[in-house]
Amino acid sequence: MWSERHTTMKINRFALVPALAGLFLLVSCEDRQTTAVSTTCYIENGETPLSEDPECDFSYDYFVKLEYPTKIGSCPSEEVEKAVIDSITMFILNSAFGEDMVSRAIEGRIPGCKDLAAKKNIVTRVAASAIRYNSNDYVKTNLPLWYRTGDALSLSWNDSIESYFKGMKDSYISWIVYRSYYGGGAHGSDFEKCFTIDSETGTPVTEEMIFREGYREELTELLSERAREILPEAVYSTLYSPVIAPNGNFFFSPKGMTWSYGRYEIAPFRTGLIRISLPWEKVESLLRK
Repeated sequence: MWSERHTTMKINRFALVPALAGLFLLVSCEDRQTTAVSTTCYIENGETPLSEDPECDFSYDYFVKLEYPTKIGSCPSEEVEKAVIDSITMFILNSAFGEDMVSRAIEGRIPGCKDLAAKKNIVTRVAASAIRYNSNDYVKTNLPLWYRTGDALSLSWNDSIESYFKGMKDSYISWIVYRSYYGGGAHGSDFEKCFTIDSETGTPVTEEMIFREGYREELTELLSERAREILPEAVYSTLYSPVIAPNGNFFFSPKGMTWSYGRYEIAPFRTGLIRISLPWEKVESLLRK
């Protein structure tokens, strides 16, 4: 189905706290469990004011909700299960915060965050460090501007990051990370990254692994036809081309496979993110036997 997420964010604040207070939770009420996958959530939500001056109304508002796996029941051994959990967790963190931020957080090399390096849970360690770093960077970047310009410029930033278990087909498990960010300028940005892994082998899944040789031309035809069928005319008319090729950014579900396309990828920025789904009966002939 078609999906659009707007960059102008509405932060869901169920708690507003100063960033440096470090509210980070592993929320048990958000835990999920299926027959094959058990998860938990890291949630941090709040704002960092630009200044304590009552005349300054600007702030960095953030919402982070990372669902990550704690148990994969379909793995053949504990060793493979650990590899799968580690792979999904690193995909989530690297997609949400960037590989450089993640490596520095793990090693305790982010200024002002050395106390967080002692956190045994890697998700808590990285996410809390990244949020604290971004909060400090926001103030460092914008406070001098506010002193010079006052309210002449909009100096508020917004950041929303979510990851979640998307679906499963046989031994294939799919996860998604979505981030929407505004840090100044004409408009913000957002992206959706998908990751699928084989829980039997611990191997990340690519199109080349699951489709037979020569699949690309036929799959492109299927995606192009499907786009014409399901996209509203107001969306379809903005596509750069009626030919939609697979981009490797896909996820599995019991009903089929879905490809996610970012802004500017197959249509202008204003169109938003686009998803195109194919039911299993459409792609079955292309799969490796």
